[in-house]
Amino acid sequence: MLDPDYINRAAPPGSMRYFALQYAPPERRNTLAALFVVDSEIAHSAFAAHEVAHTRLQWWRHEIDRLTNRNAQHPATQALQAALPNADFAPLHELLVAADMDLAGMTYHTQTELNSYLERSGSTVSFYAQDLSKEMQSLALDLGAAIRRIETIRDLAAHAKAGRIYWPLEDLDARHIGIDALRHATITDAAHELIKTESELVAARLTQTLSQCTMVLRPIAVLGQLHLQLLKKIADAGYDVFMQRPELGGIEKVWTAWRAARRS
Repeated sequence: MLDPDYINRAAPPGSMRYFALQYAPPERRNTLAALFVVDSEIAHSAFAAHEVAHTRLQWWRHEIDRLTNRNAQHPATQALQAALPNADFAPLHELLVAADMDLAGMTYHTQTELNSYLERSGSTVSFYAQDLSKEMQSLALDLGAAIRRIETIRDLAAHAKAGRIYWPLEDLDARHIGIDALRHATITDAAHELIKTESELVAARLTQTLSQCTMVLRPIAVLGQLHLQLLKKIADAGYDVFMQRPELGGIEKVWTAWRAARRS
């Protein structure tokens, strides 16, 4: 079993990932936890000081290569190696591509460019389904991208302040929303309308995807439903993600996760 300290850092008690783990089948729970740890370590590395980030990401690049060659060193990748002896781990490099994009502070001119980033950045949950049917893999990929998109909506203010803009520039230009305005949390009707429109589109897609999930994707469906509930929270706040970071309450998470698990 993976050291609980690693799991608690990647999926802290009470977090949305924590509840996903609670509803994972016992025989697959450690695998999902290991994936969360790898994802968390890589994602957090991209937000370290620049030279430190490069060093960490380079180490992880070599570590995924070692995992692919069945010579992993990190406890999480060793857990994956043991649990999935026949898996192709090379796709985990997509997480590193996304982290490099984060580190570079890349901007995305079109929705297609942003979607490419979201699929890479959210690919952890899709890898959970890599030994399932093609249909389940496709659903998991859609879930991962939608979950990541909701995270970027929730954290729009913090990301913008840090110089990271996860929004198609063509959409911002069309609504005359300047990047500097987002960085300084300048609240405008146009910004609220943009967030509202995108939130509604993501909610519709995620609802459709969740309706097709079966028991084999239950922990990912739980995670998706929790993020869908987060979107509802954002809507209830008038799509204002600038004044306060939207969060689900403890009871709200328990109830939402339980209902999602029942439906799966």
